Amino acid sequence: MITETGAVLTSTNHVERRPDVDYSSVDDVLAHYQADLYRFAVHLTRDRAEASNLHQESC
Repeated sequence: MITETGAVLTSTNHVERRPDVDYSSVDDVLAHYQADLYRFAVHLTRDRAEASNLHQESC
């Protein structure tokens, strides 16, 4: 499966490194995937306000 940001999720739930994106720090990874993280939080909580709180705490 390919996420909206273009990451490839394997059957073992690991994200494969994209050769065209430089992730030199954890902050770079979080910045690149923050929209996906927020959508996942909305999916888990089914509440946008709670998802926003979780997203802010995690980033």
